[in-house]
Amino acid sequence: MFVRPPKNLKEYGSWAIVIGSTDGIGKAMALELASKGLNLLLIGRNPLKLDATSKDIKENSNNNVEVKSLILS
Repeated sequence: MFVRPPKNLKEYGSWAIVIGSTDGIGKAMALELASKGLNLLLIGRNPLKLDATSKDIKENSNNNVEVKSLILS
């Protein structure tokens, strides 16, 4: 009764932008969005962590998800 049905996120587009995607909540959100089949633009400051997160997403997602990274310093 208090739980509403999940939204189809693809209604809003096929890409999602995740800021702070290398650790914590941002990384968890990126993994969850990828599991829903959304392509991701990951934004972070550390290129090594961005590469690691990108590899994690590609390994853990069953869908063909495209992942791009943007380094901001």
